[in-house]
This record gives sequence, C-alpha cells and structure tokens, in this order.
Amino acid sequence: YNEENNILKTLSSLPEGCEIIVLDSFSSDKTTTIAKNFGAIVQQREFDDFSSQRNYAITLASQRWIFCVDADEQLTPELIVSLKRIVQNEKTDFHCYRVKRKLIFMGKKLKFGKSSDHPIRFFRKGSATFQNTIHESIVPQSKTGTLKGELNHYSYKNITDYFNRFNNYTSQIAKTKYEAGIHPSKILHVFRPLFDFINRYLFRLGFLDGYQGFCYALFSSCYGFVKYAKLLELQNNQYQQNYELNQPFPKGKDLYKQ
Repeated sequence: YNEENNILKTLSSLPEGCEIIVLDSFSSDKTTTIAKNFGAIVQQREFDDFSSQRNYAITLASQRWIFCVDADEQLTPELIVSLKRIVQNEKTDFHCYRVKRKLIFMGKKLKFGKSSDHPIRFFRKGSATFQNTIHESIVPQSKTGTLKGELNHYSYKNITDYFNRFNNYTSQIAKTKYEAGIHPSKILHVFRPLFDFINRYLFRLGFLDGYQGFCYALFSSCYGFVKYAKLLELQNNQYQQNYELNQPFPKGKDLYKQ
C-alpha cells in the first residue's frame, strides 16, 4: 500500500524472467502504475490482515515455486543464484526454504542484537500457507532448507516511521491478546525492558553495531513493555466499565451532584 518510493527497487532485485505478481491494497499513489510498467501482474484486494493478503496472492501464482517478498525488501545477487539452482533442479530435499533477512536501520545493515531473522519465503505452491494476523509466518509441516544469500530489509524510513509502526503494531497485538483473554504478569512486565535491552545489546552483541545498534536495542526493548501496557489498559478500562454498570443509580441530591 502506497509503496511508490520502494516498489521499483524491490522489483528490480527479482530474478530475471520470473512471474511477478503484485497484490495491492488500493494504493492512492503511483504504486500500481510503476508495477504495471515494470511488467508485473497487478491485482487489488481490500486489506484485512497480513496472512490473508499473502495467502490470496499465493493463489494467483501459476508457477511451481513461489517467493514472497515485501515492497521494503530487496534480494541480493547470491540469493538469486540460490533460487535459480533450486528451481532448475527437479530433485530437491525440501518443499520450503528459509532466507536470512538483514535489517537496514538508520542507514546501516545491522549484524547483531537480534536484528536478523530467518522467515520461510520460498516454497512449492500448495505446500505452505501463512498464519497469524500480525507478524505472519509459515508453520512448516516438515524439515526446511536454508537459502544462500540474504534479503535486505529496509523496514523503516526513519525513526518517526519506526515509532508510527511501533504504535500501530503494539495496539493491534494488545487488542488480539485482549480478545483472547490473555492476562500478563505485572511483575515480569515491569522488568521486561531492562532484561530485553541487556539481552539485545550485551548478550546478542548489539554494541558491535555502533550507535545504530544501541538505538535499535533501546527502542526494541520497549516493544514488549508497551504491548502489555496497552493490554493492561484495555483490561482496566473493561473493569472500570463493569464496575460502573454494577453501581446503584444515584437518587435525589446525589443525582444532582453527579
């Protein structure tokens, strides 16, 4: 959605000659025009959640192998070579493959501090579906392989964009957990930012990424705390509403004072 500043870089990083399908959530900028001019098959679908979008996009693909990529990600040349080798080889040991994804944060590719992950993005059609409405992922049914090369992740335009997403995701997750009836421990919740920062910055060597590594560790360590603080707020608001509904209705002078 509204990825005109990123979409061309992403499309240009894809393997030459592959089928390109862009699923758009009715962008109001030039995203679809850029994609069509590049030669992509563009389809539009109203956004409901991340997994549903990806799973619908999978149904549009006509080839045996599918690689899912976001508009803020770019494939490295080594990754493209790895993909081609698997596609050209009729006998493969796996139907699903993980790829190492590296975060580009504040203009620097981070190497430490839990800044990288290994999501499943490459698979045979019909062998995988995405789950979870937020932070969607594939739950494999069998062993998975690992692709050579990396996927560069330009997730945040700047610090402001980071906290805009931070606020949006923590609110959505808090709502999901609230609806599921999850009750966090207040004691663990209070100490979580400190433990998470120490883990990311010291134990996971985030300090080796310099100032950017410090900022990422500091910002990220607050994620879990804010998520559960919002959850506790929702639960407290519900408690207050239930309490007020159960109070006797004031009469006479008390009603006037109210």
